[in-house]
Amino acid sequence: MKNFRHKGIALLSILTIIGIGSVLAIVHAAGSATLSLQSSSSSHDLGTTFTVTVTENSPDQINAVQANLTYDNTKLEYVNIDASSSSFDFTLPSSGGGGTVKIARGVSGGKTLTGSQTVAKVTFKVLVGSGSSAVSFATDSAIVRPSDGQNVWDGNITGGTYTFTTPPSTTQTSSGSTAPTSTGTPKTSTTASATPTSTGTSPSASVQAVNPDTPIAVNSASVNSSGYLVAIKVKDQQGKSVSGATVTVDKKTTKSDATGVASFSGVSSGKHTVKISSAKGSVKGDFTVDGSKSAAEVQAFTFAVKPMNWILVYLGIGLVVAVLVAIIFTKYRGSHKNAYSHGTVADGGGPLLAGNGATSIDTEAAKNQEIEGALNKIHTDIPKPATVIQPQSTTSERSDKS
Repeated sequence: MKNFRHKGIALLSILTIIGIGSVLAIVHAAGSATLSLQSSSSSHDLGTTFTVTVTENSPDQINAVQANLTYDNTKLEYVNIDASSSSFDFTLPSSGGGGTVKIARGVSGGKTLTGSQTVAKVTFKVLVGSGSSAVSFATDSAIVRPSDGQNVWDGNITGGTYTFTTPPSTTQTSSGSTAPTSTGTPKTSTTASATPTSTGTSPSASVQAVNPDTPIAVNSASVNSSGYLVAIKVKDQQGKSVSGATVTVDKKTTKSDATGVASFSGVSSGKHTVKISSAKGSVKGDFTVDGSKSAAEVQAFTFAVKPMNWILVYLGIGLVVAVLVAIIFTKYRGSHKNAYSHGTVADGGGPLLAGNGATSIDTEAAKNQEIEGALNKIHTDIPKPATVIQPQSTTSERSDKS
């Protein structure tokens, strides 16, 4: 029954916030939450940049905001979105250019926000030296109340109006001094304050825990219809957010933002593996995307990096070095032993020289055997002298000899 109720809330959020066809452009839930720009008016020179801060203010508990802006792209050029000071720690798909800026942010951990909150900062570049341009909120913006999935934005699209001037040029006078030749009073470029200000008294910001199963619904412009929105929250062993971590999911790699969140869109349902590496450590783990949930709902997963164990690293390096030394020593000793066994080294350590080069002991012994065999053969082939029979001496000969 609980899951059915949550799914019903998610469906109601989607139908209310996303809408059907063009209904979204003209229908908003009754609410008192507001969107505003700080600063709402200023003057800027041609070629300079200026930054506006997008804020929301709601007396209700909210957990997601879709702040979409429109501007004249013939007069202004979109530069970037900075969410480093955002009160919303979920980074959802955001973009800018071509006359529109789409900013989507959410709150993690089943929490909510109330009161005046910073959504993000947007920087523009001035393309013209005269005239003015309005930066307004698009009608498909939304502020989501999770208790019933309703868009509680009041629908006021007023943002800010900005004027543009050409910086004064200078000419050299006959006396050598420099004098301005601009007509009118030159105006200086200003940048919106980083700290949002509010008019009147608004409720103080607070964070309250709600049911973690409550979905975060966002505008359909932020949703990749081919998959789901996934937010990977990176923390260290002390539970602090880790920014700048390299996070890889399904061969897609991104960096965690200032709040430690890395966002992915178009992630398929089922089991996935995430790899995280940072200066504070690394981790590899699995998470499962629930295919029964709405594609507009952010599915968040938290992983804590583990610092590298340098003792094990050094032991591993030492083991590799020891193995390499053992292999080299074994090869050297084997080759030296073979040199002795084959007679390539003499007793004095040098080669035996014979003729034009070194001759092994085995070769020398073979030659000696050949010589000995040849001598034996020669000795065998020499005919032995015939036996000579000496005549016996006579008695007279013996007496004469005596």
